[in-house]
Amino acid sequence: YFSIQHIQSAAFLARQAFALEREQEISFDSDWDSDVQACACGSVFSSIAFLEALVNELFADAAKSDGGHLHSLPAPVRELIAELGATESVERAAALRKFAILLRAAGKPAPPLGANPAQDLQVGVELRNHLTHYKAHWLDMGTSNMVRPGNLMASSLLSRFKGKFAYRPRVAGPSSDQWLGHGCSAWVCRTALQYVVLVSGTLCIVPLHDHVRSRLATR
Repeated sequence: YFSIQHIQSAAFLARQAFALEREQEISFDSDWDSDVQACACGSVFSSIAFLEALVNELFADAAKSDGGHLHSLPAPVRELIAELGATESVERAAALRKFAILLRAAGKPAPPLGANPAQDLQVGVELRNHLTHYKAHWLDMGTSNMVRPGNLMASSLLSRFKGKFAYRPRVAGPSSDQWLGHGCSAWVCRTALQYVVLVSGTLCIVPLHDHVRSRLATR
């Protein structure tokens, strides 16, 4: 169950970003600022990887003879979940879509995408995707004649996370990535955990990460 390692990595890297930001308040160093962003990126990546790994693990559990963590579900339900999990369409689906498919197969409602934590989690997924598949125009900033279409500053995505968390306290001059710091990484990590706790409760199972909760502080 490598999802458990992913979420521990996310929390650890968020704590590292927090410690580095506190040092930046004392004495700003551009190299350390880069380290803050490195930790924040890694944390966001790991938080979303946690979701993607976990839903795959649950589908795999359904295929086990004993049902794994889904043992409390009726055998026919587990068989249906396992069959769905083996289809190409489900294998290629995004994580939140996979969770919804699994829950519906179990006769349970999926967390509504228009309410939290799923709503905020979709923002976290989009940030991870933009950072992973980065395009040169995405962090453009300046006057309208200086920036290219599709940049973050002019997008609806910015309004969906603005005010949700604190930005890096100190940066070297104007920046379109000041949001990428401890606040962002901790927010995505917490949101991922909230979503998984909600899904686990809906399935009437103990969250797979429950035994490492003491290691999941983000500061």
